Amino acid sequence: MRISVRQLRRIIKESIAANRLHEGAAPGAVDDTITKCSADMMKWNRFQRHDFYHMAEGGDLDGARDTYYPGWADEDFQAVIIGVEGEYEP
Repeated sequence: MRISVRQLRRIIKESIAANRLHEGAAPGAVDDTITKCSADMMKWNRFQRHDFYHMAEGGDLDGARDTYYPGWADEDFQAVIIGVEGEYEP
């Protein structure tokens, strides 16, 4: 059986994502997210803020937590909120 390069890349990506579930947030992921959210405060205030607060309190948002932030703990979401807003008040 032959595996195409495309299939091999997909398999590697899936394997890496599965490993991250057990390791917590990827190194630098929280800092990268803070940078992205801080760059567009209108987007943060209109869309992302509510979602991050919800996930910081243990919520899942219909699977968005596992899909987009695999392995993240509540503390990781709280760190993003603190990084963007300067404080976290549940």
